[in-house]
Amino acid sequence: METAGMAESKAWGPVPVRQPMARAEVPALRPSRVALFFALHAPLAVAVYMVTPLGVAHALGAFALGARWALSRQQPVWVACAAGYITGAEVLWRMAEAPVPWEFGKYAVASLLLLWLVRFRRLAGGMPMLYLALLLPSVALTATDAGPVTALVAIRTTLSGPFTLACAALFFTQVRLSRPELHRILLTTVAPALGVACTTLFLTVTAEELSFTDESNFQTSGGFGPNQVSAALSCGAVLALAAALDRGLHRSVRLMAFAAMALCITQSAMTFSRGGLYNLVGALVLSSPLLLLDRGSCKRLLGLAAATVLLAALIVLPRLSALTGGALERRFQDTGVTRRDDIAKAQWQLFRENPLFGVGLGRTAAYVGNASHTEPIRLVAEHGLLGVIALLVLAAMALQSIWRQRTALDKGLVILLLAWSGLFTLNVAMRLAAASFVFGLGCTRLPPPRRKRPRPPVPPPAAPADPMAPADPPAPPGSDPPQ
Repeated sequence: METAGMAESKAWGPVPVRQPMARAEVPALRPSRVALFFALHAPLAVAVYMVTPLGVAHALGAFALGARWALSRQQPVWVACAAGYITGAEVLWRMAEAPVPWEFGKYAVASLLLLWLVRFRRLAGGMPMLYLALLLPSVALTATDAGPVTALVAIRTTLSGPFTLACAALFFTQVRLSRPELHRILLTTVAPALGVACTTLFLTVTAEELSFTDESNFQTSGGFGPNQVSAALSCGAVLALAAALDRGLHRSVRLMAFAAMALCITQSAMTFSRGGLYNLVGALVLSSPLLLLDRGSCKRLLGLAAATVLLAALIVLPRLSALTGGALERRFQDTGVTRRDDIAKAQWQLFRENPLFGVGLGRTAAYVGNASHTEPIRLVAEHGLLGVIALLVLAAMALQSIWRQRTALDKGLVILLLAWSGLFTLNVAMRLAAASFVFGLGCTRLPPPRRKRPRPPVPPPAAPADPMAPADPPAPPGSDPPQ
């Protein structure tokens, strides 16, 4: 005898039958909660920077919460929020010198997304797995030429970025996100990046003495690498911009996203590392043609552009120029690439000398003398022809994601994310989880706008009865009643 939700077992008796979980709608973001969430990250980030044990607790707590969500919640938005939060906070933990592994951010993001995929049996995606599989043969080449220890170090460091990208792309191609869920992921990732901006601003304001040259500035970068700090702030800016341009967001939340973007842009410029702003501007230029085709995003984009220009011209740039003594203007007028072109040329020469299998995973630094800053060139130098195929697989994933979006706005937002990720890898390689996570987020299928159902026509009101009209005569006896 079976009842609803139960099955009969001869050995153990009735056991519960696993019922499919119904997907609940995630509500739209409340402006008050977004404001509180953003505001809390200013003092939190400064405290994490100042107190080392707090940085450890912050990092491990974020991962533990994400792991709990990955195991218990079937809705993908929660684990994606946890992964996005870790992505935005990765540079903060490095700035604070929190005693967590250097690649903690990337492996934490990849572990959470992979854990959810395994838990709910969603491991089905050809191209992300193909991309990662194409990079594995070079591990054997490194182990043969330099020994197994060097190969393990290369796997732990150099392969962490591609591994995270494959996991992020696999995750976001398997899930469907609603508009409120997408906004939640975007702004959850922005919050810790906003904390990084507040930390660098606090350290700049409280510094006893500031000196500015024509090079990247460690003082205004929190004492950490300006290149990575600028890239992390650029990540916060581009995701805040994507949220501000999208439909369905409350006006107050849109203004908060714009304010977060403005602060991230300002502090990114103050690092004197140009890559972050170049990535943001380049991605916006590539996505603007489609964003301008949508009436709503066109109005929002033009409004944001006008507000940004006015704010920069009247307030931000004059004050920054006075603070830096004109050094900021001279820095961004310099078009040099700080020897990245020389490193790329040397890596290209390695590919020409080893076109089939490359020189092996993580081996370009031993030949060139410098770490790679350009991921596409590193791929072909270390993986040879397989690296070229891996680049083509990435391009195919990006084109497929753009093609399957249904509206100009959705295509424009996806191009914004994918272009930013690609430009990121041209000057920061894959040193942060941001490039992988944002690329994966760009591979999601955005839902089309809901069509408003037409209202049923209202029948005309019945004419009032005439009280002077004669009444119907009574029916004769025995006749049928009127039908």
